[in-house]
Amino acid sequence: MLDFPLKTARPVQNPGAAPEVVLRQETGFSLAAILNTLWRRRPLIAATAIPIIALSVLYLIATPAKFTASTTIIIDTKRIQFLANDAMAETGGVDPAALDSQVETIKSEKVGGAVVKKLKLYDDPEFIGSGLSLTQSLISSMGFTVTPRRVPEELRARGAIGNFKNKLKIFRVGRSYVVEISFTSLDREKAAKIANETAEAYINDQLEAKFQATQRASIWMQQRISELREQASQAYRAVQDFKLANNLIIDASTGKLSGERDLDELTAALGRSRSETAQAQAKLERITSVLESEGGAPTGLPDPAVADQLNNPVILKHRQSFLDTQKREAEYAARYGKNHQATVNLRTDMAGYQKAIWEEVRRIAETYKSEVEIARSREQSIEQRVTELFQQSGTNRHAQVQLRELETAATTYRTIYDNFLNRYTQVVQQQSFPATEARVITEATAPFAKSSPKSSFTLFFGVLAGLALGVVAAFIREHLDRVIRTREQLESGIGVNCIGVIPQVGKKAVRPWGMIWPRMNRDDWKRRPEDKRRLGAQRSQEPKTPLILLRDDEPFSPVAEALRGIKVTFDSSRLTGEENRVFGISSALAGEGKTTLAANLAVSIAKTRRKILLIDCDLRNPSLTRALHCEDQLGVIDLLLGQVTLEQAAQTHDQLGCDFLAGPAKRKPIHTAEILSSPIMAALIDEARNKYEYVIVDLPPLLPVVDVRAAAHLLDAFVLVAEWGRATTDQVEKSILSSPALAERLVGVVLNKADLSVMRRFEGYSGQHYGYYGSAYGTPA
Repeated sequence: MLDFPLKTARPVQNPGAAPEVVLRQETGFSLAAILNTLWRRRPLIAATAIPIIALSVLYLIATPAKFTASTTIIIDTKRIQFLANDAMAETGGVDPAALDSQVETIKSEKVGGAVVKKLKLYDDPEFIGSGLSLTQSLISSMGFTVTPRRVPEELRARGAIGNFKNKLKIFRVGRSYVVEISFTSLDREKAAKIANETAEAYINDQLEAKFQATQRASIWMQQRISELREQASQAYRAVQDFKLANNLIIDASTGKLSGERDLDELTAALGRSRSETAQAQAKLERITSVLESEGGAPTGLPDPAVADQLNNPVILKHRQSFLDTQKREAEYAARYGKNHQATVNLRTDMAGYQKAIWEEVRRIAETYKSEVEIARSREQSIEQRVTELFQQSGTNRHAQVQLRELETAATTYRTIYDNFLNRYTQVVQQQSFPATEARVITEATAPFAKSSPKSSFTLFFGVLAGLALGVVAAFIREHLDRVIRTREQLESGIGVNCIGVIPQVGKKAVRPWGMIWPRMNRDDWKRRPEDKRRLGAQRSQEPKTPLILLRDDEPFSPVAEALRGIKVTFDSSRLTGEENRVFGISSALAGEGKTTLAANLAVSIAKTRRKILLIDCDLRNPSLTRALHCEDQLGVIDLLLGQVTLEQAAQTHDQLGCDFLAGPAKRKPIHTAEILSSPIMAALIDEARNKYEYVIVDLPPLLPVVDVRAAAHLLDAFVLVAEWGRATTDQVEKSILSSPALAERLVGVVLNKADLSVMRRFEGYSGQHYGYYGSAYGTPA
């Protein structure tokens, strides 16, 4: 179920209940309703879709075939480096912004101009046209020879470049680094050739751009290298001049000033000298302590530790001899006795050895004393020299700082100079080597199939667009169309009963598309003016729709069934508990068939042998009186003036089969509303109600005049006639709401002059009502 806003009303009122016209809004639009709308509006849909489809076919026929060829190139992310210097090598891939920049470069006018110039497209009519103006083209189409005006080559080239860019399509393939170059042309070979030339022109443009860039860089670097060379030379000369001015000598091996070097060496020598002095002083103090411990005449041998420390060969020799002699002396003393001459001699030798040892110790002590004095003298000399050099370095410290600054500047200039010189060498090598990141991976070939126009797509789009516009037009037409064509428009749209449908008899009914364009016989367009006038006169003399539609030989015709249905509605309707006898027949506008319905309804009821009176109360336009040729008969005005009685005025009409009270056909009253609402008219209605079983009153239309609203309170019930395919829901609604009395007494609405075949299409199969003998739509049971 599809939900669309649908204007609907309360359920159909029960017979006999006072109708209440209340408009309501209800959502709910069934799929069947949509399909019914599309089905009944199929002529409009077809009329909208067919021209669009025809235009699509004409477009396919008139549009020349175009062919598209594509060349694929790749922007290498791994660039081949032919230089050994990795520090200058470009690393990393191509970012999307750079790739988009390359795509825009391919679209540039420079690349397009190169292709146009190489292939001479400025002379190709496909790119610059025929060169003829509109007037010249028309003259040429007539068979005359026209010489096109000569356009300068520069202007033709500009135009060719513009057309070239319009036919060129560049796009990136997915997220890759592949770029596809497509070109569309009327010639398949030309399309492939131009696509390939575009790729080649782009690569050449890249090479040329790199060459120019490296050339400009080399020129700039040459100038910069000259400047850096001069700056480095000036910095080096400044260092040398500063050294010479401040008497600063640099050691080539260490890179330090000579004073700093001497100071470092003397400081190290001073440390060593102090260590030697301390060692000599320690030795002297030790040997002095030994001598002092023995006193003035030392006896015995020195301490073995001291002897070993002195490590003197003389002392060691005498000590060893002393020990050997002491051993023999002990043996001799034990063998020969202590006073034996040999033993005494040995003790004398021992004393000699001892004396010699101590004499050597004293000599060593004197040597140590001399060494201490020498060490102290050397130490003092070194200290004095260190002090002098330290004082000298203090005076040159500020000059050394300035020297370091000058040397740093000189080193910086030299490094920059070396780097620029190295880079300049690389740029010169790159300038002579042709390398670019782009390369062709697929060359364009002549396409076999055309790229446009696409027949299947164009036809599909044409059919789809035509049907879509047709459907939109159908629903717009359905929404804007307020003309009544179905019962549901009365019952759901306004909230009144549709008590009958009278089919069209005689002339052809109004088609639902009749308001869109006029329907004419195609032969009428070919006739001459005098033939058209004669044809119009003949058609004006043709008989119009007859007043009486009922025929005795067709008792079950749709008209008869519809009239019987209206009578049943009359019989079943009740107001205030009393039987309705006086029924008014009216319509919203004139010409909707109320008079015909009143006459035929009277004939139908009269056939049931009921006593019935038909009154023509359309005082301004008594068409019923004229149609029945009763202009000379006494009528309503005569009766109201009191000239005749009801029995005298109401005469039985042979064609109707019932009594008929004629209207004023010869003289028309002015104040018709006052006449119809007068007490005399009320008395006439009451008298007719008492004497007849049915009183049918043919009333004027509701909207043009106020007569019905003035006399609405006098009648028991009303029937409103609406012409099918002409009357609108707004007119019917306005007519009903124009008089509260009429709205309260309204029995229902009758659709008149209906085209049953078209009405069936509007209502669908659900709108067909079958009876025992036939249907209201004229379909046999």
